[in-house]
Amino acid sequence: MRPGSVRRRAVVLALLVIAAVAIAVALPLRSQRAADVSARQRTVALFPAPGTRTAAPGTQITLRGLAPARMRGLVVRGSRTGPHAGRIVVHTDRAGASFVPDRPFAPGERVTVRAPLPVAEAGGRAATFAIARTPAAAPARASAATPSKASGAQRFRSRPDLRPPAIDVRTNTVPAAPGLFFVAPKGGSTQAGPMILDGAGRLLWSHRMPHGLQAYDFRAQTYRSRPVLTWWQGRFLGAFGAGEGVVYDRALRRIARVRAGNGYQADLHEFLLTPQNTALVTIYNRVRADLSPIGGSRRGTVLEGVVQEIDVATGAVLFEWHSLRDIGLGESFMAPDRKGAEPFDYIHINSVEVDTDGNLLVSGRHTQAVYKIDRRTGAILWRLGGRRTDFRMGPGTDFKWQHDARRRSDGAITLFDNRARQPAQGIRSRAVALRVDESARTADVVGELRHPGRVLAASQGNAQSIPGGTVVGWGGRNPLFSQFDARGAVVFDARFGDRKAESYRAYRMPWTGTPASKPALAARATARGMVVYASWNGATEVAAWRVVAPSGTATRALGRTRRTGFETAIHVRSRATRVAVQALGADGRVLATSQASRVR
Repeated sequence: MRPGSVRRRAVVLALLVIAAVAIAVALPLRSQRAADVSARQRTVALFPAPGTRTAAPGTQITLRGLAPARMRGLVVRGSRTGPHAGRIVVHTDRAGASFVPDRPFAPGERVTVRAPLPVAEAGGRAATFAIARTPAAAPARASAATPSKASGAQRFRSRPDLRPPAIDVRTNTVPAAPGLFFVAPKGGSTQAGPMILDGAGRLLWSHRMPHGLQAYDFRAQTYRSRPVLTWWQGRFLGAFGAGEGVVYDRALRRIARVRAGNGYQADLHEFLLTPQNTALVTIYNRVRADLSPIGGSRRGTVLEGVVQEIDVATGAVLFEWHSLRDIGLGESFMAPDRKGAEPFDYIHINSVEVDTDGNLLVSGRHTQAVYKIDRRTGAILWRLGGRRTDFRMGPGTDFKWQHDARRRSDGAITLFDNRARQPAQGIRSRAVALRVDESARTADVVGELRHPGRVLAASQGNAQSIPGGTVVGWGGRNPLFSQFDARGAVVFDARFGDRKAESYRAYRMPWTGTPASKPALAARATARGMVVYASWNGATEVAAWRVVAPSGTATRALGRTRRTGFETAIHVRSRATRVAVQALGADGRVLATSQASRVR
């Protein structure tokens, strides 16, 4: 055999050996991955999650990832209360069901659940969690009533019952673009409640809140594939809230109320609807704790952060995550009250976002961290920022006392970086975008925005990414909201006329509304005829108004003018004893007609 042939054969044999070794290594790896996937598919998710120590006595037990018919094999037993019977609530997506016990569990007891399939993170079919030793409920703090004498309010002759804050627009160089502004003033002397403004900052809708209640997180969302308005409403309890989420349709009629499950009350910080017609809400859970290791009282109280996902149609809890299972008190940048008079708000959850992979991003203000949480099991996948960050934080990426962690369409995570909890000299809040590489575990700044007025927001605030820019609600005692273009220039800047009013967040979103209610008017006689004031609270498509006089079964047109704002004054040269107004669309079509009213 020639030497060259020998060498070629040797090379071929070596390559074959290498390939065989590679296949031998790869096959077990593939088999292991397949086994991992298969094992994951053969397990069910249980909530409250295994190892939770602070579940509510009235908790339901949720299983996700199995046919509802298999729930019949579920066995539930309390260490003190014994076996529990109950009813099954099938989830709307039929991907699981909730077991609702006929009677509550006892505070402090351990609950054992034996499931039909192995439970994720439990190591078998049996899983346990504990019921919290819940302290006495805190005394309710009534929300401040709106003073009778409003400062900086708008007033309307056709709707004297409305007195929302005036909007002072300082900058408006936004080219014609879709989207309306959504704010919810509170805390001032003017009317509290949701407001929709057009692109020039003019009022389109003002909603009066029931006495003593406030509104937070007002925006447009989608429910059952249709645009809706949503907000949280309830009582403000100092640093958090107790209330519910509400959903309104295009006709401004309430179509759903969303309450937290398991005996909790929904907190004000987040009310997010998902494409699966579920709602994500935050909860502040009061539980007993020995705080002496961190300088507090032995008989202390902790405000635990809880996130629930709720089936809007049935009220069933699909997911429930408790911060104390995975996030220690030592991760907080706050210190407990030594005497135990005030609960220790150690994490202060203030936003929940569905990430692009379906898992959850949760912002903890008092731990100064963002957490990625497995939506199936409740396990923490990583921490960004804080005392135990999993990322190498690049220059300028440190954030403090933040709000509103969101995933942007380009993959960046945006935050409203408050920077301080109290007014501080020389510190400015910012909206910041971070490029987060989850594989390399690095974080870098890719953009930041600051208000030209050197604003520091000690609390609240948000940063919403929109096509071509960002909308920032400056939060807290800064009654400001702004829009920046893609280059970071301010193209819209406005503030409430009531300088004491606040808005938790501000958004700009597409919305069209046609109220079920009729337009309103007020008319008075003048020396030359009449002036008629017309409005239609919540209507977005009105282009003009026409005044008509009823005459038997017909009407007689008296005058017409284009819409000039929330309320339009129409001057008519003729007179009548009774008049009505017609709202006209851009094509001249009558959208609605008011009731006839006497001319004063």
